[in-house]
Amino acid sequence: MASIVVRPDNGRLLVLFAYSPERVAKIKTVPGRLWHGPEKYWSVPNDLDMIARLSVLFEGDRVEHPGSPPASPRTTSAPPPRIRRSTRFCSRLSMVLAASSDWFQASYAPNAR
Repeated sequence: MASIVVRPDNGRLLVLFAYSPERVAKIKTVPGRLWHGPEKYWSVPNDLDMIARLSVLFEGDRVEHPGSPPASPRTTSAPPPRIRRSTRFCSRLSMVLAASSDWFQASYAPNAR
């Protein structure tokens, strides 16, 4: 998933992304877009809903803009090792508690009647 950066500048929104023919074709569908050749970036009108429209237009790509959460540097979905250890601990603890509960019910449940 590639990143597209959108940031305000002089009443317009700058749209920065790595070149691909698909992205260029998509940005060309935006009314009022401008190509800034020497600087190699696109700009679009700073409308109220433009960031939402760009997010829909570039679906599948991450659209970063002021106010969006920063991109995560992690590329895998595995939890950090510390969380894995605590999950393992909780799993063991639940097994111990379940065994204790079984023992308690076997020992005291008949006497509870």
